Amino acid sequence: MFTALTQTEMLHVPYKGSGPAVADLLGGQVDYMFDSITSARPHLASGKLRALAVTTPKRSSTLRTALPPGYAIPPNSPTSDLFEALGRHGQRPAHVHFPVVAPGQRTLTTQINIAGDTYLDDDFAFATRDGLIVELERGVAPAGYESLGIGAPFVRSRFDFVMQPALNASEASPEARIARLARVAA
Repeated sequence: MFTALTQTEMLHVPYKGSGPAVADLLGGQVDYMFDSITSARPHLASGKLRALAVTTPKRSSTLRTALPPGYAIPPNSPTSDLFEALGRHGQRPAHVHFPVVAPGQRTLTTQINIAGDTYLDDDFAFATRDGLIVELERGVAPAGYESLGIGAPFVRSRFDFVMQPALNASEASPEARIARLARVAA
């Protein structure tokens, strides 16, 4: 299902447990892996690994995001060739995607953009909106956040979401949204 939704190709490498797979991931022998939070948690907490997606029914408070850099479309690809022919760059500004879910409200997938990024006003995907640009608070003291496992100063951003009431149960269900996307990708 993942490869169909993302239109990617993968090579399955059968490891005998998470330990050897994580070692190869940390050593650069493999680019990514699917793993449990339990075995990945120490490496996520140390910043050596970053979780790109989580497939749990409930959000884990032990997973946070790293401040992402902007990124470019893959070089030497048909897309980069098209952008070059159009005289356009292929850079995205720094941003974070995430779902917002609340009972009785439409499930929302959105992004926030990081203020000050070089490409903030020139996003090739035209996805930046003034209302989605956030300022970062750097060096926030960990006091009051210890229960989340935060013990050192961190970066925080505040953002208020206004959600729309769901017209039906399907609109309020993240699982139904994923199923709809899977049908579209098939």
